[in-house]
Amino acid sequence: MQKFKNFDIIRILYRYRLPLKPHNGHSYLIMGRQDGRVLALQDKFNQLLHNYVVFSKDVLATAIVDSEGLIVASEMDPRIIDEEAVGGISAAFQMASDRIKNEFSIAGHYGVTIDTEQGTFIFTQAGTKAMLVTLTNEDADTSKILPYSYIAAEKISQIIDLGKSDISLEMPDLSQKHDTRFTFKLIVLGEGAVGKTSLINQFVEKKFSADYKSTIGVNILTKSYNLFENVEIKFAIYDLAGQKYFRKIRKSYFRGTQAAIFVFDVTAPNSLEKIHEWVKNLEAEIGALKYIKSILVGNKIDLDRKVEFMAAKEVADSYGMPYIETSAKTGTNVDKAFGRIAMKLAVDNLMI
Repeated sequence: MQKFKNFDIIRILYRYRLPLKPHNGHSYLIMGRQDGRVLALQDKFNQLLHNYVVFSKDVLATAIVDSEGLIVASEMDPRIIDEEAVGGISAAFQMASDRIKNEFSIAGHYGVTIDTEQGTFIFTQAGTKAMLVTLTNEDADTSKILPYSYIAAEKISQIIDLGKSDISLEMPDLSQKHDTRFTFKLIVLGEGAVGKTSLINQFVEKKFSADYKSTIGVNILTKSYNLFENVEIKFAIYDLAGQKYFRKIRKSYFRGTQAAIFVFDVTAPNSLEKIHEWVKNLEAEIGALKYIKSILVGNKIDLDRKVEFMAAKEVADSYGMPYIETSAKTGTNVDKAFGRIAMKLAVDNLMI
């Protein structure tokens, strides 16, 4: 019996993390050559996926897939031994991989579910470089599996994007945890008029005002976000004015932040270019961006855009940040943007 496997981990790690050089443009998975660091990392992926499948009883199979549709690592429920079933699942994953290859660069997937003849697929973005694909039983309750797919995807993201080697590969039993509440300081940064305040108001109050009023200095709001049934994240959200004359005021609020959302306007290319300055200014106060959780948000997608998706994603990738596009006016993806930050914070602070 042969499981679906198309490992090319050396190539993905060369392209995304490790300082190796390809020979004549070929993949490193040639001539039987393997690198010890790569094998150790692949063992981590295999163990993580194994734990995910075994813990989630209704998961038939799962795989880490890169943006080109390449299966980096995979795991199937060990109870599945029927060759016809194995073949059907393998074929389904190949189709899912092709779909990722065609659609990965178009939009991020943060828990999208698709029903198929083999069962329900869950696509969860695992950082900036990969996707976690999960196939469940057709009668599975995906709402109970989604939290674990988010956790597994975030662990994968931290291994690939941040190069963390001490990530726990165990899956937590959330049902056994007591009600847990965390409070985090979150700052929202970007040029004036990109829609920072509107994004926050849409997230906190589910309201949008078409009348633009610039933030004077700083505005602080709080919002509780139920990440899982018994895990609550309380944000202290600092809406910082984008105008240059508030620069000195802003700096004092950078200190102690645990997360940042960088916002630009997809109708204003200059606002994306200015993101580099915002990152530089924040790093001058807190150190490297990798020490906090961050995300890049392209706002105002309800209007005629002048910034292409891939141009913005390249900026996000350069800082190891996820990228998501939103509309503060319609509410599109607003909760998902804050939810991504919440998940990143939770994975570390739940010690999972």
